[in-house]
Amino acid sequence: MIRLITVVLFALLAPGCVSRPGSGAGFAVSVAPSERVPALAAELTDLSGPAGAGEAEKIARIALFTAEKLRGNWRPIGPPLFNNMLVNMGYRDRGLCYEWTNDLLEPLEVLSLRHFDLHWGTSRWGDRAREHNALVISARGRPFSEGVVLDAWREGGRLVWLPVGADRKYVWRPLSREELEKHRPIARKPAPVGR
Repeated sequence: MIRLITVVLFALLAPGCVSRPGSGAGFAVSVAPSERVPALAAELTDLSGPAGAGEAEKIARIALFTAEKLRGNWRPIGPPLFNNMLVNMGYRDRGLCYEWTNDLLEPLEVLSLRHFDLHWGTSRWGDRAREHNALVISARGRPFSEGVVLDAWREGGRLVWLPVGADRKYVWRPLSREELEKHRPIARKPAPVGR
């Protein structure tokens, strides 16, 4: 019990542990996912042009509803850092940023996308206390830096999005193929049985 109280106090008092919402449609987390699909689809269509509108709508729908489903399954609570502590201490099965990223990415990877590229984005890679991971979507063949970050971790399972360069909280870069090959199996691991 003392351990849990310590964790709660640390999470509430630690600098930077409280997510500061941005503005715009990508941060309208109180709106139902079905009502947010057109806004995300429009943002993605802006990347690809009108030819990618159909794919953009499909990506938006899958990403928003997958995040909502995961949120229901994982039941994140409190600021993201607090939820991370609950996961790391075994009180929650999943919900770390790289798990959100992996589980958002998997249903999109099976699509035969012609107008978009999917990227595993990372910020502060290797810094265990501050590292963050999220899905980044760019127009096919365009630079990662022109993409849109899709992040379900930062608002407790409510998907937020914003352009890579507009994120004031994180400086994003793509995870290299070698880094991804090492990291992806960890992100896919289910929680231990009996937890």
